[in-house]
Amino acid sequence: MLIAILRLIRFPNLVVVAITQWLIANKVLGQAYQQENIAPILSSTELGLLIFATVSVAAIGYIVNDLRDLPIDLINRPHKVIIDNQISKAGAERLSYLIAVSGFIVTLFLAAEKGEYEWLWLYPLFVGLLLIYPKQLKRHHLAGNIFVAIACAATAGLIWLAERHSWTQLSEELSVQTGFLISLFMVYGFISTWIREIIKDLEDEEGDRVQGRSSIAISWGASNAKLVVYFLSIILSAGIVILLFTSIYLQLSLIGRLLAPTLVLCILLLSVLLHRANTSADYHRLSQFWKYYLLGGLTILICYQL
Repeated sequence: MLIAILRLIRFPNLVVVAITQWLIANKVLGQAYQQENIAPILSSTELGLLIFATVSVAAIGYIVNDLRDLPIDLINRPHKVIIDNQISKAGAERLSYLIAVSGFIVTLFLAAEKGEYEWLWLYPLFVGLLLIYPKQLKRHHLAGNIFVAIACAATAGLIWLAERHSWTQLSEELSVQTGFLISLFMVYGFISTWIREIIKDLEDEEGDRVQGRSSIAISWGASNAKLVVYFLSIILSAGIVILLFTSIYLQLSLIGRLLAPTLVLCILLLSVLLHRANTSADYHRLSQFWKYYLLGGLTILICYQL
């Protein structure tokens, strides 16, 4: 049962979310704070609680998506369906309620502890959007993909928001440098996730058609969907090239400086593979490649050093 639950909430993905926020807080902002003797807003415990709340939202999204997408998944990937095979629908719903309540209690505690009640609405907002995502947003060929991409970018932005008061105390040079790096990472996450979502739409085209969904692959056709991916890939490559010509590039370790141009080469390779892809299996493999490509951005954060 435990293995089934971990699969349902996409535990490896949640670990990536947690690592991302930890790196933003400790590797990017933390180094800058230490250099100028500035105390962070969040203590280690409070950071852990914020990460738990963020991970809770993501886990709820995965469960709700699997519940609403069950008919589609039975068509596209029946061998991977967990609900009604290993976990009942009622059990999955109860799990989502438990996670939602736990996450909100933690969020409420943090808001009270920091006197940040004005941001308390963020938790129910994202949970609410995740509830309507499979049934409403996902039916639109742009809204669903963009929402998921924004949620991915917000993972890093949430830590920046929480630390904004300490961040503004940094010297102009460090505030600009750390702000630019976090912004660049958010753009990287947004575009990379959007690309992967389009490829997943290409993979799931058969099931989406049966359920009457209007993905880019269905509304615009596979060829035009690929053109959108190529266009986004160019923007993503341009962002990485910009990194190569900034002072942040010099703040990376040797591995980081080698990784940045490698990411551009990977985009070219993935674009070639997309051009050749025609079947659902092809798109599935490409989707998995893009999933690992997203982790490349984490390596940039790991390699950042002042």
